[in-house]
Amino acid sequence: MKPWIGLAILLFSAAPLGAQTESVVAAPPRLHAFLDTASLRAALAHVPVRPHRRRTERLFRIEWDSTGQPLAPTPAVPRAMPGAYRDAVVPLLQAALRPTTPHHGGWASFVFVDAGSAARIEEVFPIELPARLTNGTALHQALYQQAGRLLQRDTSLAGRRVTVRVAVDVDARGNVAGARLVSSSGIMALDEAALRAVRIARFQPGSVDGEPAPSTVVLPFEVVFSRD
Repeated sequence: MKPWIGLAILLFSAAPLGAQTESVVAAPPRLHAFLDTASLRAALAHVPVRPHRRRTERLFRIEWDSTGQPLAPTPAVPRAMPGAYRDAVVPLLQAALRPTTPHHGGWASFVFVDAGSAARIEEVFPIELPARLTNGTALHQALYQQAGRLLQRDTSLAGRRVTVRVAVDVDARGNVAGARLVSSSGIMALDEAALRAVRIARFQPGSVDGEPAPSTVVLPFEVVFSRD
């Protein structure tokens, strides 16, 4: 008895993941609502700076979880930002963040932060492109084989049709940096099989303002265990 597996691949740039299934997506909070800009500007005045040429050298990504609590800010394009600047600004930025309205899937924003005596803080909207899967056939085959073994062990699965969705963190080189379950198929062994299968995934990396950057994509797998 062999399973038939339909593989649907939908790519999303990053969190909030929950917004993908909502018919109406609420606008994220604006700068003044989630950041104490006055205290941050005062703190930034003491950070030594060097001239920069690209916006991505000073661009941070800020996320909130579904309860509205802020997560640690990260450079939008890690390779573009000097390490010393990142280490100096991230703690200050995190200290100035405020909780925001709870939202299914959370929120995400980009903030440009320039330090020094003329500190500047702006919410910006860069051109953001998600990573693109390049070996979908190999990924399909890997999950097909694992689902086949699962069906051989448990024939009661015959005739079932299920979907499992996996969020894959992709680094700036297109490699899988991590994976987690977004929605379960209801079959623990199949969820685990999907998480194992995505380890072989390869991507064309995402980008922010044209520069390779980490991103998160969601891969939904539909599995139909045939009765044949």
